[in-house]
Amino acid sequence: MEKAPALILMAKISMLLLAAACLGALFSCELTTRPPSVEWVRPSEGVYASPADFVEIRFSENMERESVERLFGLACEGAETEGSFSWPQGARLLRFSPHKEMERGMCIVTLAAGARDRQGSETRRAYTSRFFTSNDLAAPVVAEVFPSDSIAGVRPDTRIRIRFSEPMDARSVERGLRMYPSAEGAFSWNEAGDTVEFAPFLTLAFLTEYTVSIGAECADRAGNRIGAQRDFRFRAGEEFVRPVLVETTSPSTAENWVSAGMYSEHHGLETDSVLELAFSERMDRSSLTEGFALTPAAAAVMTWESDTRAVIRFPAGLENETRYEMRITESVKDAAGNPLESAFTAYFHTDGEDSRAPAVSAASIAHDGGPTGLIHMGLALPDGNILVDSTAVFDLVFCTDMRRASVPENVSIVYVNGADPNFSGAIRRYEWSGRTLRLTVGSLRRDNLYELRLRGGADGITSATGATRSGDIRYFFRFGE
Repeated sequence: MEKAPALILMAKISMLLLAAACLGALFSCELTTRPPSVEWVRPSEGVYASPADFVEIRFSENMERESVERLFGLACEGAETEGSFSWPQGARLLRFSPHKEMERGMCIVTLAAGARDRQGSETRRAYTSRFFTSNDLAAPVVAEVFPSDSIAGVRPDTRIRIRFSEPMDARSVERGLRMYPSAEGAFSWNEAGDTVEFAPFLTLAFLTEYTVSIGAECADRAGNRIGAQRDFRFRAGEEFVRPVLVETTSPSTAENWVSAGMYSEHHGLETDSVLELAFSERMDRSSLTEGFALTPAAAAVMTWESDTRAVIRFPAGLENETRYEMRITESVKDAAGNPLESAFTAYFHTDGEDSRAPAVSAASIAHDGGPTGLIHMGLALPDGNILVDSTAVFDLVFCTDMRRASVPENVSIVYVNGADPNFSGAIRRYEWSGRTLRLTVGSLRRDNLYELRLRGGADGITSATGATRSGDIRYFFRFGE
């Protein structure tokens, strides 16, 4: 009898431990299980829908169907709507299909709290969504299409335009409009909402028939669909003859480069030359801007003397004594959008009389015994006896008329090495006679090596027409014993 109280105490402790374990399990379930929720409802909140539509609810979890169907409700203009349930995508999507068309006006979708998922978790709050059905029962019709059905000769840059009999639901139309062959582009609508325009990103293909399909799912703002697919067709291309480049020339050469053939070479152009292009028919002027290429590049301005003849000028001028590649590509089009029949490439040289780089055709040291020639990047060894008071006379004959003011600051005598650096050379006098420059140079002595240099570059010696040269002209000489 004395052991009974101890046994009773142990039993109570066991019951408390069991209760604690159960509570722990419950809390553990609450922490690891989330309640189901509504992800979306269709028709969406506030939209207009067709009275013949159905209602769908998407859940976050797989649901217990009977629980959901029991708590679902649809009322239109205050009257409950009867219908049937289906689950077309498993246990997460509920579809409610009314037995007859919904009443016109406001419809309220409700789902009371407590709808269970398959794990037994319940929705924690009620869900409500509203949409509207319209009194408009008339199906919209396609009133006008552009381009017209079965028309040919459509410009490749044409935009597709469709006008409906009433304002449309833009999303349904943009989803239901299809084009074959396919073309990517952007939609735009007029303010009234009854006309849509489709602008392809790329021009339509030459000599191609296109079909535009207006799908049966296209609907007006009340949800009424057009009911049947409508197709219309057109053919791109105003006319189908490709343009031909018939002439390429420059007044500097007065020859037709096209007649000379692809990859022909042409000489005698000046730095201020222009190019003239002639085509066989009326051209799309903007396409020439994209289809003309020059290498090396030069800023170009294009003007049109007529619909078939263009003039290309270079405001900053071309580089002198440079070989250019000119290309006219097939991206050049006529006014109907037909591409050039064939591309054309030619080469021209800016080596005309006025564009020649300044150069020295003859250089020498003058003395009574006859001139001693100088050679560019070579060494001359004149007799030291021609020095008079450490002075000598140099004659430089240029191949073109010079901008004389550019010469003194770009001509120099430089001591390179030798016996006495104090005799470093100094130009005392400049005398011009036509294209010949005579330099009187002092402070010279025997056995010193000197360099006579004429500097080139953009700021170097310059011809009378403004042409420059790319490099320096250098002569080396040493007066012997």
